[in-house]
Amino acid sequence: MTMMTRGLLTIVATAGLSVLLAAPSFADANCKAYALASAKQAKDNEDRRCGFTGDDWSKDIAVHEAWCETVTPDEWRAKLAERTQSLAGCK
Repeated sequence: MTMMTRGLLTIVATAGLSVLLAAPSFADANCKAYALASAKQAKDNEDRRCGFTGDDWSKDIAVHEAWCETVTPDEWRAKLAERTQSLAGCK
């Protein structure tokens, strides 16, 4: 490998690492979306006067995002579905 090729590979690798470190992770984006949807469900609960309570029904986006970051995608998807079902039963 020539000195020029090694130098080019170093530049490309460094640039790629910089992009990965600067960009938010896919998990972060998913948890942000989860948190926004959860807060919307909590507002729907309040607006419809369904009466659901607890952290699952918090309107605080940070509460939902923090929880999401501690569980698997299957768990937060199940929680969204659970709340969706609860709201569907509350007219």
